[in-house]
Amino acid sequence: MAHDFSASVSPIASSRTGAPSSVKVELDITRSCGWCETNGVDNLNLNNVLQTLNCAEKYELAWLVGTCISFILGAIDTGNCVEILEKAIRYLPSSPMIMEECLCLIDESAEVVWQSDHFLAIGQEALQVILQRETLTADEHTIYSSVEKWATSACSQSYMEPSAVNRREKLGPALYHVRFPLLTNEQLMDGPAKTGLLVRSELCDIFSYKHSTDKPCIPFRTIPRQGRIIYFSVPDVRVLQDTTTFSDPVTVRKLLWKIGVAKRTRCESANMGFFLHCFGYPKSASWKCQVNAQFCLLPWKTGIAPIKKDIFHPYDQKSDSWGYLSYISMEELLDPAKGYVNPTDFSLKLQIQLAVELSSEFD
Repeated sequence: MAHDFSASVSPIASSRTGAPSSVKVELDITRSCGWCETNGVDNLNLNNVLQTLNCAEKYELAWLVGTCISFILGAIDTGNCVEILEKAIRYLPSSPMIMEECLCLIDESAEVVWQSDHFLAIGQEALQVILQRETLTADEHTIYSSVEKWATSACSQSYMEPSAVNRREKLGPALYHVRFPLLTNEQLMDGPAKTGLLVRSELCDIFSYKHSTDKPCIPFRTIPRQGRIIYFSVPDVRVLQDTTTFSDPVTVRKLLWKIGVAKRTRCESANMGFFLHCFGYPKSASWKCQVNAQFCLLPWKTGIAPIKKDIFHPYDQKSDSWGYLSYISMEELLDPAKGYVNPTDFSLKLQIQLAVELSSEFD
């Protein structure tokens, strides 16, 4: 017979226990865990799995812990990741794996996630956790706009007027994780200055920071977020050819990206080329974006400094690949004393830290 083991207490159970509500809930979850152990877990769903996992961890039911975690990780998608994050923060503060999985999905699909009703329903603590992320791939103006919508919705849910004072109250410390100095002057004037989310003194300090040599101390971060990091483990650099070898594709801001690596020979000098390729957006032939990326060669040997180089370029359909024809000479790369390549299999680890800003003309 089917059994609903969500964290609720029936009237009969309540009258029998006579215990405080928090105790009743725990007793009911405990009975549910026992029922699961006897009858299986066919009734697990997103409404009860986190509470069940919390109880299973508390009572050291290892088999049920593993089952719940597998269920959750298999169920997370862009439609429910913020809802699961909210519940994980509440019920599983000591289990970071599920929260990190949700946050990674939010990093990659921030704009899609923030348009969902679930985003507007999360609490202030979950919002703050999201805004603290360095790896959010959305641009700061999109982040600010989403925060404004969240604050207005939070006021509405509390039957409060969405005034500037009330919106700031709902945001609390989360407000200071929006990097307002990264907005353009026009975005500042049409956004937080117009809506009143920032007070006059904060706006004056931000404009002074942006345009004055004597920069004031401000409570907002001024460094762009790192964006998405793409990794590529090149299996054997000795066999690299002039034909480019690509990493698996990664989606950042709706666009497909790959790391490309090749052996380039110029004037009898062999070098390793290191590139970032964009394979575009399948639904649009007119895509454009601005890319700020840091290339990095990660040495195999500990204690060796990585080789880092930056690019800042526009990408579009006609100009979809930028990088370095001579990132490092093959002689230096393969020198055992340098410690760049694994001496056992000659594999090489590369990464690109990628921040993408889509053009306003993007379809």
